[in-house]
Amino acid sequence: MDAKPALDPHQDHLDGLQDFGYNEQEARFLYLAATHSGYFTRHQFLSFTHQTKGCLVHRFTTKLLTQHHAQATQCAHKTYVFKLTSRKIYDLIGKQDLRDHRFHTADFIRKRLLVLDFVLAHPDLQYLESQEEKLKFFHEQLGIPARLFLGQADRTEGLDRSLNRFFKDRFPLFVSARNGSTPGSTPPTFVYCDPAHHGISWFVGYLDRHHTFFRRLPAFNLVYATPSPWKLDRASQVFTAIFRNAKRPDPEHLTRYFQIRRRWETGQNGSLTRADRDLLRAGDKQYKGEPFESAYKKWFAAGLPEVDLDALFGPSFLRQEVGFGAQLLPDSHDFLSCQNARPVRPSLQNARSTFRSASRSRATALQAIAAPELPS
Repeated sequence: MDAKPALDPHQDHLDGLQDFGYNEQEARFLYLAATHSGYFTRHQFLSFTHQTKGCLVHRFTTKLLTQHHAQATQCAHKTYVFKLTSRKIYDLIGKQDLRDHRFHTADFIRKRLLVLDFVLAHPDLQYLESQEEKLKFFHEQLGIPARLFLGQADRTEGLDRSLNRFFKDRFPLFVSARNGSTPGSTPPTFVYCDPAHHGISWFVGYLDRHHTFFRRLPAFNLVYATPSPWKLDRASQVFTAIFRNAKRPDPEHLTRYFQIRRRWETGQNGSLTRADRDLLRAGDKQYKGEPFESAYKKWFAAGLPEVDLDALFGPSFLRQEVGFGAQLLPDSHDFLSCQNARPVRPSLQNARSTFRSASRSRATALQAIAAPELPS
């Protein structure tokens, strides 16, 4: 894939990064890494640039470290993880809220690297990069109520755009190929990046937390990305069981379940037969969660004798179009399992010196960090 994706909307950001001494490819990589991950490895940079020469990544990482734009941590297999920490970088690309100096676990860093692997493989997609872009798309273009955003209270004054807990996992989210169809004309695509070292339970939890929100979308796609081949089929089965089996329910069966449930909850359980109780237990599983719970409460409050599917659920939910895709990521980043990872803090005597004028002693000090040899 071309290493020069169409990033014209961000050309001013790229020009600003080049003012720091980075070339065009380095600037594009920096923008993607800072926006979607905050972390990267030397191998990812070389993969993005389609190069194998260690001198290129050595030159790039030396610029980063000399100008205090990143920190490096040595992990297993002589692999270094770089964390972009400079306020100047994030301010320049308009992503000040993404800058993070907190200590992160190996699991967190591994997920961020997996996210970057996906983005680097698909740099031409039109990602919703900021919280504001995501909120604007779902709330203003798709009409999703504010109260359905995770962690968002039901506000009569609209969305509080300063709250960063929306979409806090920061997994990729895109609406189309760049320079393709306009946002809103194609369904959004969510990407879930799952590490290889544990089971499928984290993905199940993700679907459970987002279930109500997903159900309100008229259509959406989900891409499950992992470096573990065996998990792809299992993830597809999980997704299908939750979403594609949500066909239009039988009105008579749902009405019967609502009626029996109302009798149970109003203390009339003595009149229930064994068949009624069996249907109640099965219905509790079949109609668990949203939107059935809200529909039941509306039906119960109105005292309706039967269930009108379109009136209770709306025409879009029961005809929801969903798609599932799988992506095998190239690296499990298992070097993060090393317990002896240590930060590398080069001693820089003159912070005002540019990369070109760096002294021989400084270059020697950085050589161990940005060495051209790559792990196998």
